[in-house]
Amino acid sequence: MPLHSRLSCRVGVVAAAAALLAGAPSASATRATVNAKAMPQNAPPGTPLTLVASATLSPDLPGQSMTLTAADVRFPDHVTINRRLFPVCRAATINAARGRFTNCPAGSRIGGGSFRADVPGADVFNVPGRLTIFNGGEGLVTAHVYATNPVLVSEAFECRLVRTSGRFGYRLNIEIPYRLQEISEGWFAEVRTLNFTVGAKTKVRGRTRGLIEAERWDDNVPFAVSFSFLRESAPVTVNGLLDWK
Repeated sequence: MPLHSRLSCRVGVVAAAAALLAGAPSASATRATVNAKAMPQNAPPGTPLTLVASATLSPDLPGQSMTLTAADVRFPDHVTINRRLFPVCRAATINAARGRFTNCPAGSRIGGGSFRADVPGADVFNVPGRLTIFNGGEGLVTAHVYATNPVLVSEAFECRLVRTSGRFGYRLNIEIPYRLQEISEGWFAEVRTLNFTVGAKTKVRGRTRGLIEAERWDDNVPFAVSFSFLRESAPVTVNGLLDWK
């Protein structure tokens, strides 16, 4: 192909891409709040802790779509996470039992909570749902989502928990399966509120050990949560301080 033809082709591709981007609708802002605290507060190092957290998500514009696709949670290394002290229940185990936990080992459940969601396509709003959390093994957390309106939703999936360096010591990456986004054809779920607790205890050689244990205390313990959405809503990040003193 002659040089001028190749250049014209490349310029045409770039121009077409620019036109598509220019014509694409811009994402609208999303309002988000996150609160988190550790209990008991002011506990000495080695004390088992329970993390209590809540989040709210709301659109900036009426009718704005905001189906959650992912959440990235970052928190500091002021705690020790003892995953190896607890039994494991994988998402495949729960899904094979059609959402029942009968095959999950005793002690593998490490938390849970509730949520509220809207499904505008079905004209259903403020739908209650349940979240159950299990130890997923090395580097994994298993989450099970359950709701009954407007259709039955019962799905377990796995989130990745890794050690990091810098300001934050841990990172939890939550990728929402698409089947929990579009719960029926044309019906997209939009989470509005989420409340949950994480924390479990076990006995090891007569000593009470926690899934989460205090390591050290500071006045300002930061966390950050980033939310991503399927369409129309721009990603949003919330920075806060853990309430534990």
